[in-house]
Amino acid sequence: MGFVRQIEPKLRSIGLVAFPLLATVMLATLTRSGGNLGESAPPTDDTLASARAHARFDDLIRKYAARYGVEAALIKAVMHAESDFRVRVRSLRGACGLMQVMPRTGRAYGVRHLDDPNENVRAGVRYLRFLLDVHDHDPELAVAAYNAGSSTVKQYGGIPPFPETRRYVAKVMRYRRRYQSEMASLGASTAAPRSES
Repeated sequence: MGFVRQIEPKLRSIGLVAFPLLATVMLATLTRSGGNLGESAPPTDDTLASARAHARFDDLIRKYAARYGVEAALIKAVMHAESDFRVRVRSLRGACGLMQVMPRTGRAYGVRHLDDPNENVRAGVRYLRFLLDVHDHDPELAVAAYNAGSSTVKQYGGIPPFPETRRYVAKVMRYRRRYQSEMASLGASTAAPRSES
């Protein structure tokens, strides 16, 4: 009964069309947490495999962090929030790959193969660099713009009041703090980005 009370408001707000998806997500959460919502499961071999999967893109992150002058921990945090380090993931809106780059954004940065991790990360980091420049080098505003669009952030004069965007920014900043010490050796220069290549 408690489970139904927890998901009932969500069902009302998104409509019953999304119920199968929501039920699948909730069951997966219950399974991972040993049946207790809101509690973390103890580390398992899967958790260790996940950590290794997250580290497999560190060289790529280091490469583009240095090239475009973006903090490596911020790149990894965005990648984690956007795709959970899955290479071939696609959103319903058409965003692709590790950094969930829209095809139009990829083309703007000369990238045609967004399923290629190298090209996807290059486009995503260049776009993140652009957003940092546009939003006074404020990582929270740049991340909000990555989620909601730069014009929306400008329209509201800060992080838009949308719950999804606010949750997204909080999640990315939480991941960023986690990765800052881990990625210290990957830290990017604060110098202006080099020319495109």
